[in-house]
Amino acid sequence: MKISQALFGEVRGGHQLKAASEGLSVPAELSARLDLPDTAPPGTDWSPFVSGFPSGDRYVVARTFRDAAASRSGMVVSHALIAPLDELVGVSNLSFLFERLIASPDAPPNMDNLDLEPVEDMPTASPELQAAAALLAERGEGPVVRLGHDGFEDLIVSLWANLWSELRRGFAFRLSFGPGDVVETPAPVLVCTPPSLSARWRGHRLLEATPETMSIAASMLSGGREGEVLRAFKADIGAKVSEFAELPYLEQAYRMAKLEPETLLNTVRIARLVERISPDPSDGRDGKRKVLDRLLLQFESADMSDVLSLRNVSFVGFLRSEQLWSRLTRWIADHEFEPTEDVSLFRAIEDALAPRSDPPVPDWQASVRSGLFEAARSARAPFARAFWRFAEARPDLVLALWECILPTADLEARLVETVPSKLSVDAVRTLAPLASDKRFYRLHAVAVAAAYEPAMAVRLQVAAEPAPRSEGIRLVLGRGSPSEVVSCALSLADDRVVEIATSLVVADPTLLADVDMTHPVAWEIWSAAVRSDAGAWKGPCDPVGVFHAMLTEILDGVARSGQTIDGFSRTPLADLATFPRRADLWPRINEPARGNLMTATARGWIERCATKDPVLPIEPDLQVAVLRERSLEDLLRKLAASNLGRAVEIVDELPSLGENRFLDALHVAGARSGVMAPHDAEALGRLLRDRGWRRTAEELLRSLRIGRQDVRPALRVCASLLGYWDRWYWGLKEITADEKWNSLEELAADLYPWGPDQDGLWERAGGRGADLEHTGSGRHQWRAALSRLRRGQSAPSVRSLLRIMLDDYASNERLRFLVDDREFGGHR
Repeated sequence: MKISQALFGEVRGGHQLKAASEGLSVPAELSARLDLPDTAPPGTDWSPFVSGFPSGDRYVVARTFRDAAASRSGMVVSHALIAPLDELVGVSNLSFLFERLIASPDAPPNMDNLDLEPVEDMPTASPELQAAAALLAERGEGPVVRLGHDGFEDLIVSLWANLWSELRRGFAFRLSFGPGDVVETPAPVLVCTPPSLSARWRGHRLLEATPETMSIAASMLSGGREGEVLRAFKADIGAKVSEFAELPYLEQAYRMAKLEPETLLNTVRIARLVERISPDPSDGRDGKRKVLDRLLLQFESADMSDVLSLRNVSFVGFLRSEQLWSRLTRWIADHEFEPTEDVSLFRAIEDALAPRSDPPVPDWQASVRSGLFEAARSARAPFARAFWRFAEARPDLVLALWECILPTADLEARLVETVPSKLSVDAVRTLAPLASDKRFYRLHAVAVAAAYEPAMAVRLQVAAEPAPRSEGIRLVLGRGSPSEVVSCALSLADDRVVEIATSLVVADPTLLADVDMTHPVAWEIWSAAVRSDAGAWKGPCDPVGVFHAMLTEILDGVARSGQTIDGFSRTPLADLATFPRRADLWPRINEPARGNLMTATARGWIERCATKDPVLPIEPDLQVAVLRERSLEDLLRKLAASNLGRAVEIVDELPSLGENRFLDALHVAGARSGVMAPHDAEALGRLLRDRGWRRTAEELLRSLRIGRQDVRPALRVCASLLGYWDRWYWGLKEITADEKWNSLEELAADLYPWGPDQDGLWERAGGRGADLEHTGSGRHQWRAALSRLRRGQSAPSVRSLLRIMLDDYASNERLRFLVDDREFGGHR
């Protein structure tokens, strides 16, 4: 390493540069920094002392002496060695520089540039290292103060060895006579001071006795083993830690990450600390990923107060922090919004929409707003209930929340369903105009009904709800009319009267018993009544015929006012098993009616399968619905145990039925005490063969192994799904000579996985090891050996080989079976 030298001392009565290495440019301020920091108090012992500090792209190490030969008192001689900063921060032992500094106030023999080799060995630790490390790792103002200059150099060397490059770059040390002389930049981190001046440092961190306990950060600075975990954590999160003041943040982050309970609040604190000490996203990616993953996982048990703790964490130092904000959005969207969390919830909404002070980070704000937006669209009710509580508690912010969630008709329906019995006038004064402007007349109705007396509520509703709408009026009044109103509705066809009549039919469906259901308004009233209350389906004298006529008109393209089937799809009429044009209907209707009708019809189909009627063919759309029904499993289990042939017939009509479901039903059949009829077994075998259900075939084979001979007809039909060994061994199907030799190869590789020469098998059987291949897997070696043996190209004989194998594995049934086979010299 190229080192420059500079000598400073008395020049024309002042402290100036006296000499320097050739080509060295010495900044003017260097003279001042290598002088005494202040006038030395009389009688103090301070000479010599060492100092060090960064200066631009170089680092200066110096030793300063009292100059007794100067023309006036207070003058000093300072010898400085100046090294490249980028190189020196990578050197762990500074002793190679201190050793080249002058040891007396005399000028060095020459001022040439030096080419020094850094010392690689770690220095001996100073007795004061731990005490200094403990103080440097604490939070405190000003430098750490050591009393006395003797041994200060050893402490500096020990401490430097345990620092990392970022800390070394800003590390400065020197003599100081008091806090008032610590003014330069960078300020010294560690100073020595004459013991007689210790009183000047009252309230500062004085280097005295070694503390009984050491923080983890202090252990890291002193080279202790306990500090290695913190050093590893620092590397993991990419923390640079260029100032000692940042060490407490590093240790706090470590303790929370490794030693404290894994709560979301602690993880947020970790993230905040990591963000502070490692702000560059490209640093510590793995460590930060762990923090982020932990935070994402802890969202599973988070509450609303935890969400508030995230409001001021920007995660700018984390890659893919958008995952967190997306998770926050999803968490709020799926939240239950319990009343016990209302304080935190209302604070979160306020901070997201209109913070009064200390605004949250934009990502948090946007995530909460998005989460509220999504929650408002959830089909569940928690947000709607929370909305009413918020409107009651914070009517001043209802408009801001309304504009954030952009309410939909679905939300209106949930709000109507969850409206409390009482609301304050203040809350409704804000909400009612918003509902009216959005044409949410039912929401308007329930709101005014909860806040005002009935007469006022009706007036407000009539003013807000334009004709011919009347559902809001009906909600406000909650009253009905006699049967004459139904007749009036049929004759007038007034929408408001029709709606009132519908509510009456909901209360008493028999009002439609004598009505001509071919009348268009009658259809409308019945449809609307059924939508409101499924029990109204029984109103007409022939509800099935009327409903099927309605479906026929839909298929024929006949449009009638109010003719919808959504309500009917939730009634017993939804079973369309007897509707002749059922297959044409499915593409013509929408959800949820289609799904409801499909489900009801599927259940009806299953119920008919349980009877003795023939199994009816079903279209693909209906088959999907049938497969979703749990009752299908129940029926198949029952039939599998009592009428397996019928179960197979049903499954034949359901080509999409999975093997697992059928196998579950078959387990019930296997548990019964009776015997499977041959024709049922053969039908079962054909099913397995046609579907390729290998696992079920293997289940039947297990039954055969334990003595269930009644499954043999089924296995003979689906034998192609079994391995050739099982087909051969159990007499299900003849196998070829090649398959027999393959079986021998498979068994040999299982018993002697390292090859034919394992345990000397080949030679014990009369063969020669030289004839064998010794490359490739054991299975490959067996294939080659048996191929040669089968062609008669080598000894031993296959029968000799099998006999030796049987000696090794006398209880192996497969070996005995092979020995007895004619292909291998047996008699079977």
